[in-house]
Amino acid sequence: MSSIASDPIEPIVSDVTGPTLRPDCSADRTAGNLTLVQAVDNGDSELAKQHDVGAREQVFMSQDILPLIFLHSKELGQLDRDRDSDHERANSQELAQPYSWKASLASLIVVNKSFFHTGTNLLWDTMDSFTPVLKLLPWFSGEYKGIGVSFSTLTRTTLGLLTRTLFSQQAYEYLGSKDWDRFRVYSSRIHHLKIESTPDIVIPHDMLLQLLFLHQRPDPLFEGLHSITFSGAASQALHMLFLFVGPPLQSLEVSVATLEQQSKVLAVLPVLPKKTTSLDTFRYSGPLCREFILHVSNIKTLRLLRLKIETESRLTVSDVELLRNLPNLRKLQLELELAGLELSDDEASVTWTKIRRKPETYGWQLELSGTGWNLMCAAWAIAPSLLRCVTLQATGFANNFVISSLLSQFFASNQSLEGFSMHFGETGSLSSLSPPVKANEINATTQALKKHKNIVSFMMTDLPHFVGEFISPMLQASLPRWKRLKILHFRLHESAIVPEDGTKCFPSLTFLFTICKECPNIEELDFQFDDDQITEPANINWSRPPFPTVHPLRSLSIGTVDAYLELEMVQKAAIGAYIAGLFPRLESLTGFADETWREIEVLVKVYQVVRDWDPIDPRTPSKA
Repeated sequence: MSSIASDPIEPIVSDVTGPTLRPDCSADRTAGNLTLVQAVDNGDSELAKQHDVGAREQVFMSQDILPLIFLHSKELGQLDRDRDSDHERANSQELAQPYSWKASLASLIVVNKSFFHTGTNLLWDTMDSFTPVLKLLPWFSGEYKGIGVSFSTLTRTTLGLLTRTLFSQQAYEYLGSKDWDRFRVYSSRIHHLKIESTPDIVIPHDMLLQLLFLHQRPDPLFEGLHSITFSGAASQALHMLFLFVGPPLQSLEVSVATLEQQSKVLAVLPVLPKKTTSLDTFRYSGPLCREFILHVSNIKTLRLLRLKIETESRLTVSDVELLRNLPNLRKLQLELELAGLELSDDEASVTWTKIRRKPETYGWQLELSGTGWNLMCAAWAIAPSLLRCVTLQATGFANNFVISSLLSQFFASNQSLEGFSMHFGETGSLSSLSPPVKANEINATTQALKKHKNIVSFMMTDLPHFVGEFISPMLQASLPRWKRLKILHFRLHESAIVPEDGTKCFPSLTFLFTICKECPNIEELDFQFDDDQITEPANINWSRPPFPTVHPLRSLSIGTVDAYLELEMVQKAAIGAYIAGLFPRLESLTGFADETWREIEVLVKVYQVVRDWDPIDPRTPSKA
């Protein structure tokens, strides 16, 4: 955190109201006392010498309670700061300096040993600059010049007076183990580095090499560092990643913009499998190459991998395929912003149905974002067989063939799939046309959906109209087989372009009867219906639930193309009675025609209250 700045020699605690405090210097610099660190380590606190310690003093010495108190003080300080910023003073010149929780904490840590350790832990836990801790090292006096030959070392040699004189102007004192002890006091407390701007100090490569091999240097330098984040603005210091990598590291996130910056990250990747034993999360945004993917695939401890692959990348499908070699991976996120994955000559001849012998992706959560072609190629490269959850985000035009192929790929060979989501976003309003799909391909996709037994959540949202019309009949045919289904979302984009001669493939409200009968576990339904058939159940009125068990549906949303459905009160009442009869436990009813469905929701709740449902005998079906 940049609030801990530095003077030319040692770090200070800044951003405070009041005198500047220096946690590692004398409490009274004119008195010649020991430094705070020394005083704390020597146990010179008067409070620690007392034998009869009261309850209040025990609280202020407890390393279990103090962190809670200090953390609460931090939260109160932030609340006060936000509150003060909302009140304008009559005279803008009299605005007080914004309250900072760091001010109070910085003044507390010099009180005693317990306060020092607890407060410093909180101040140094998360840093947005590594300058303060590096400036604890003696060779950061002013401009960084590296390690010279110290005067004390020369006096212990056989060099003559002339030699000492020649070197005296470039000699720097090195305190050895005592100096590293002071460094550890603070570096061990840093758990998170979030570098989001250009660092104050960037160590030249040759001097960085010296720092890596200094005498008595701790290994690792940061023994408690769990996560590192380098934003694109801090890429100038990426070559310093070597300093921070160590066994405790669990999460690494890096963003770059150019191939030159990518090469700096690429240089440290081969070190990660050897230097880190707990790295389970890696997030990267920038251009990629095969060598990069190859090194990432060797970090066997990874459980979550997110790659945002930008335009300058040159990748083939087989490069993406290397990610299957991560044995512990549980979640893979790929954002494919490049123009298109390339197919090599040997890949082009491999069909979707060919059996490919690769490590199983057991239990994976797969998230893909990109154009239709990239989604299809990436899915083909991963060759899913035992995925648990799939999320797709289409960022460009995707035709019905691509959608059909993706559904076939994920459902036909992946019977363990429990969750499937595909979102189109603004892509859903782009086009109303798509090339026709062959009948055998449509039949293959329908059969893949119908044969799947374990799906629990199925969501396709913000669909283009042509995709909705294409998929809707497949879903209606498959739902009676999906007995474990709990969540179903299938809705067009609100601005989807609807052709005048579009076919009517969406169901009427009688489809709700099928849901009630065939999907006994569904709790949340958001589906697209045919506007012209919304009033179809107007003459149907259920006097009691039509099935022996009460359906668990809690949330229902009705999708229509028209946002202003004009229904008479009699029709609304009939629809309300129909829905209340099917789903007595319904809690929420909404729809694209918001005002209409709000009125019907009120009627549904009235029916639920005034009707006295008789006890249902599960052995005897009720009469419709």
